[in-house]
Amino acid sequence: GKGCELKAHRQAFILGNGTIPKGMQVHHLCAHPICVNHDHLVLATQRENTAEMHARCSYERHIVHLEAENAALRTRVAELEADRLRAAV
Repeated sequence: GKGCELKAHRQAFILGNGTIPKGMQVHHLCAHPICVNHDHLVLATQRENTAEMHARCSYERHIVHLEAENAALRTRVAELEADRLRAAV
């Protein structure tokens, strides 16, 4: 029945690492919810699991911002190089 279901990552954690204490969650270090590699799974409280998720999302947003800045800088460098080549003619 529904009360006996155990999610695959929780089963993987138990098989690879042992029991899950009451009140603890299994956290994916790799940030892939479908992962069942017990080396990627650690115990965490709900608060720790949520805090890490928020930190990861913040980090990912920062990476997107840096990638956009990098693209803008590459465009500007290409424009300056084109100007320099036109001036040399």
